[in-house]
Amino acid sequence: MEKRYLHQVKGMKDFLTLQIGISAFHFTEDANTYEASTYCFYVFPQSCGIADWEFLCMTSSFEFLCRYGFDFNKVSVCNLVLPLTK
Repeated sequence: MEKRYLHQVKGMKDFLTLQIGISAFHFTEDANTYEASTYCFYVFPQSCGIADWEFLCMTSSFEFLCRYGFDFNKVSVCNLVLPLTK
């Protein structure tokens, strides 16, 4: 598992995480079902003084984010407007 993790980390160093999602599950014995609570955190870093961020993105990633309702208005990249049209 560690080898797989290290391979994934190596391939992702040039990419930037915009959002992290966490789901917590709770099993209800009476109904024999699971309930999920999902939380999303926008983690896009802001520039800080001389520290500035460069990142790569893939068109397929933007397509995925659009398909699943990612709110690009919550991410500010120097007020950059991305023309996401088909």
